[in-house]
Amino acid sequence: MLSKHDLPSERLREALNQSSGEIQVDIQESPTDNFETSFIRRKRFFGNHRVCCWINDEPRCTVGPQWGIFSLAWLLLLAIGGLVFFFVSNRSNSSILKWTTLGLTVWEELLFIYLALKNQGIVTAADPTDTRRYELAKLPMFCSRCNILRDQEIFHCNDCNVCVRKQHHHCVWIGKCIGQGNICAFYLFVASTVCFFVFCIGVTLFESLKSQFWKV
Repeated sequence: MLSKHDLPSERLREALNQSSGEIQVDIQESPTDNFETSFIRRKRFFGNHRVCCWINDEPRCTVGPQWGIFSLAWLLLLAIGGLVFFFVSNRSNSSILKWTTLGLTVWEELLFIYLALKNQGIVTAADPTDTRRYELAKLPMFCSRCNILRDQEIFHCNDCNVCVRKQHHHCVWIGKCIGQGNICAFYLFVASTVCFFVFCIGVTLFESLKSQFWKV
């Protein structure tokens, strides 16, 4: 059923009363035809996302709904890197080990922030008129929440409340979806995180074994 926001305007109701024929919807028409505006209205909130930066009518920087979980994960990575730096690398005689630990920790934290803020591929569209929206609402691929016609590559995420192009999955650790816009950054972060943990564990075990060896 259509919500009250999907009901036609008074002008369309009058046209429907005067004509007994049904409205014919042309699927081939562009979803942006007959829009009241030809530009994307820049909103502070897009779905459940808070938009921090708009570039070329696209939300380039957004904060996802699970930003609290992301903050805890970010602090956890920072704590792990800090503990390894101050209690392991800083006690060794190798300056290379100290700077490597510090560099990897900073890189991991900045990459995590970049991934969490980068637009995941949110599909935007100008707001349609009441008449056009009423026509599009009859199509099964129309998203009434985002006011767009979806194809096979577009999926609406209920957690983010936005349509995402080529959605991979919804990641609670960054607080948003993984899609076309941030999939490369996601794979880079996963690889970087694996290297970060392998380095931290390896350095800790090496320094521990070395101290035990010299004690003997």
